[in-house]
Amino acid sequence: MKNNYIDLLKKILKKEAKGILNLSSLLDIQEDSINKFVKNVLKLKGKLVFSGVGKSGIIAQKLASTFSSLGTPSIYIHPTEAAHGDLGTLQKEDIFVAISHSGETKEILFILPIVKKIVKTVVSITSKPGNSISRLSDINLFTFVENEACHMNLAPTVSSTVTLAFGDALAVLISQIKNFTKEDFHFLHPSGSLGLKLLKVKDLMKTDKNIPKVYLDTPMIEVIKEMSQKKLGCTLVFDKNNNLKGIITDGDLRRFLEKGKDIYSSVAQDAMTKNPKTIFYLDSIKEALDKMENYKITALPVVNESKKVVGIIHIHHILGVN
Repeated sequence: MKNNYIDLLKKILKKEAKGILNLSSLLDIQEDSINKFVKNVLKLKGKLVFSGVGKSGIIAQKLASTFSSLGTPSIYIHPTEAAHGDLGTLQKEDIFVAISHSGETKEILFILPIVKKIVKTVVSITSKPGNSISRLSDINLFTFVENEACHMNLAPTVSSTVTLAFGDALAVLISQIKNFTKEDFHFLHPSGSLGLKLLKVKDLMKTDKNIPKVYLDTPMIEVIKEMSQKKLGCTLVFDKNNNLKGIITDGDLRRFLEKGKDIYSSVAQDAMTKNPKTIFYLDSIKEALDKMENYKITALPVVNESKKVVGIIHIHHILGVN
């Protein structure tokens, strides 16, 4: 008998998607609350403080991370921990966001009266109006989720998905209104693949006197000194007009010596690799890293629009931020 796993999965995913589409169609009736929330966050002088229990707590943590990533300082506190001292992290200018599907989460209800005495605004995100948490809040947002994708209608599935999508949409909306840029995003994400895609070669390259540099007729003894002093395992080789002609790496030097060449009577031109690979100074660090990996090299001369060398980027410069 053919299994129906795919059909069941499709039905479940359609329930999740329907929940988001349903909320989208009902946003108009929350216009005043949404506008009030957005305006409050735009003029926020403190931070957003998200809180929730269980799956709602996990969503709250993710939303705090998303808002922070997009330029709105945010944190997560567990309501139980809040009742045992973490309320001390709250300040007058903060906005407290309580997430609860039922709107009756005991741990949140226990701390809300105290929270209201500390922070400027309390916001609730619950499934529907008329619950205890929403009555204690200044701004009420609703997901309008009644049924879960779970066949028992018990496990938070549609409700958590819709809440996450709602929160993400609000975070993106606010960042867009604030004209949050790629540069701003990079500033907050300097590490990892995201940072490498946004960071430019010019941001990490060595310039001016830090560029290992010799000329075609530079004696090999001087070449070795330059490589040792600049500590990049290589040196660039130029002609008298400062046009890049080659590169000498530790590997090139080793192979040169293995051939029995006399370094005392040789010059840079004798040992260099001609026409080295280069990278444009406005290319991303990710592109530089990919080129190094593709060609199995550890350094790239950096050039400008005129193909003139303006710097050098080494893999160690990249690994230092990754």
